[in-house]
This record gives sequence, structure tokens and C-alpha cells, in this order.
Amino acid sequence: EPMLFSEDDPIYQGDPMTNYPDPFVNSTTIQYRVTEQGNVKLIVYKENSSFKVILVSGYHNKGVYTKVWNAGTAPVGKYIAELNVDGAISKESMTKKSQWDPNPIEGNEN
Repeated sequence: EPMLFSEDDPIYQGDPMTNYPDPFVNSTTIQYRVTEQGNVKLIVYKENSSFKVILVSGYHNKGVYTKVWNAGTAPVGKYIAELNVDGAISKESMTKKSQWDPNPIEGNEN
């Protein structure tokens, strides 16, 4: 079920898609907006790889949606989330880290 906002709301400005946390270890939440109703496909793929997963495929009304990607078995590295709304494509890069990476993940420093 989408969150509904007025068209003047800042959620309709800026990037049509974000993810958090980024970088992530096991899962990340992708938030995306649909400004006009239509067919939506959200896929995640790894650059220079055959890895691809379809997270969302179907008709959406206007609104803001979230989808969790549980990436537990996916290899560490850079990924692209690609949002296609009736042929209009937006992309967001994101990074899966190893749980043994010594650098803290944003928001999880404690």
C-alpha cells in the first residue's frame, strides 16, 4: 500500500529512488515514487555480472512505495537498482559489504 502525498510535497522533488542503509550487509530498503499510475518494474543487477533479481513487477497507482531487498546470498560488490515506470528509467547504485568489513556501516556505528 503506497504512502500518499500531495504533488507539492518534497517527496516528489529530487531523486525518484533511494535506498538505506547504503552500504549494507544483508538487506537494504529501496524507496521509490510513482508520479503517474502505470506499469512498474524494479530490478537489481550486479555490474559486469549475470546476477539479476526482479523485486517488483506490476501496475502501481501514484504514490511512494518501499521494497526490502534481502541480499543474503548475493555476492559482495556494487549493484544497480533500476526503476522502470512505463519506460521512464531511473537508476540508483548501492553497495553490498562483507559483514567482516572493518569500516562501519552508516547508521550502525554502535
